[in-house]
Amino acid sequence: VEYDGLSEVELMQLVNDLQNEADKLEVIGQSENDDLTYYVQFKIRRKIKEFVLLNIPCDELLITRNARSVESAQIVGDKVVKTRSQLISEGFDYDTVSKLPTYNKCSEDGGGVRSVRGKGLGEDSDESTLNHWASEEVELCDLYVQVDFDGDGIAERRHILKSGNVILENEYFPFAPYSIMSAISMPHRAIGRSRAELAKQTQRVKSVLFRQILDNVYRVNNGRTVVNDDNTNMDDLLTVRPNGVVRTKGDPLTAVAQLQTPYIGDKALQVVQYVDSLRSESTGHNMMNQGLDSDQLYKETATRFKGIEEAGQAKIELVARTMAETGFKRLAKVLAWMVSHYQDEAKEILVLGKPLTVDPRKWRFDHPVSVTIHKDDEAALGNLSGLLNIHQQLKMTGSQLTDESKLFNTLSKSVKAMGFSDPTQFFNDPSQPEQLLQAQVEQLSEMVQQLQQQVQQNPLAEAELIKAQAKMAEAQGKSTNDMQKFVMDLAQKDEHFRANLAKELTKLELDSQKNVPGALI
Repeated sequence: VEYDGLSEVELMQLVNDLQNEADKLEVIGQSENDDLTYYVQFKIRRKIKEFVLLNIPCDELLITRNARSVESAQIVGDKVVKTRSQLISEGFDYDTVSKLPTYNKCSEDGGGVRSVRGKGLGEDSDESTLNHWASEEVELCDLYVQVDFDGDGIAERRHILKSGNVILENEYFPFAPYSIMSAISMPHRAIGRSRAELAKQTQRVKSVLFRQILDNVYRVNNGRTVVNDDNTNMDDLLTVRPNGVVRTKGDPLTAVAQLQTPYIGDKALQVVQYVDSLRSESTGHNMMNQGLDSDQLYKETATRFKGIEEAGQAKIELVARTMAETGFKRLAKVLAWMVSHYQDEAKEILVLGKPLTVDPRKWRFDHPVSVTIHKDDEAALGNLSGLLNIHQQLKMTGSQLTDESKLFNTLSKSVKAMGFSDPTQFFNDPSQPEQLLQAQVEQLSEMVQQLQQQVQQNPLAEAELIKAQAKMAEAQGKSTNDMQKFVMDLAQKDEHFRANLAKELTKLELDSQKNVPGALI
């Protein structure tokens, strides 16, 4: 990495940041420009830790046959293809990687499902692969196996990474970090069924019927002819031209006749309609959910149409809830476990546009995960509006059954039911003091403006004006004092930072045996 045009302060700041981020930092080149700026070139080596979510194709997933769940399966894993360069960059030994067998697409099991899936994208072309050792692909089996490795009679889960007969990793891991999602869950089965699987059989029958209808139309439009060749000129018959003449002897109706092919399209369409009804019964997807015919719209009642629409939305919600409860819930638990065991420092993230520091090292217990399906629900929005009216009535009567937090929760649910994710864009959160402070300052400002208008008409209101100005000054004074304290702390931290930076630059100059601007020597 190289930088040019840096001032001395910028260079010191850059070196300090790189030392904090990089595992190893070397100065391989530097010079001073004519405008008193600096050019510097670094060689940086970083060790990156990250958590990655991978979507695994069905044909690459490996799981014990008839497994009831991911937890109880004796073997869970997947097949992955990586280059030798990727394996070396992940920390594997060069000699070990060089002994691994090269991945051969033609030797895939099951007729090359992976190749069929990528056909048309250039994956089967030899020209898309570089003929270089580092770019050669290696197929790996990433497995989580329950086996008694230590001989104590109790099988434990172990992470095994192998390629061919070579085992690259074999370490203890408490669980299999996989989450399987299916649209339709099956009892006592880890893998359920999809809605496409239910419609696959009827779709095949429907495709056959459509092909036969088209074949019938082709035969009707291009019919065959029965000919008495003794009484017909065959050259005239075989020559196709507009208004052409076919010469015959005797009665033409007895010499040439059209071979009739009956049209079965109307009858076949009735069978297609019956197949569609079978698909609707098997999948629960009614064709009426897609809308109504304009000619029949006047015959439908609003109640019946509303019921059909709600039934269709309920089926979609059922699939979403099934995938959320079986797949995304376990996925969240797996991520929480991985972060709490392998993230060794606090991280700052943005939550609803505000910074939040998260330290997973302090997560000592497993917390339950709840699933909420968000949708634009008019019924829920109507119920929340009724609750809001009740809260307002209770607050007007001075009842202790409600407060600002309860009102905000009701409004927050209403905003989310409308499809918005952040309710603080529309309402102030009582649990956030800065939002309430801003609202109080605005209210006091309006009170001062109203009192100023009253003073001009009533001299006795001057005392109330002074009180209101004092309250507003007190509210603004809190934020001013906080800002002054923040500025003082920032100045102290900057002075401490400059002292430490000079020490680090001196250490870097001694290690690299090169002159580093800003060092104490």
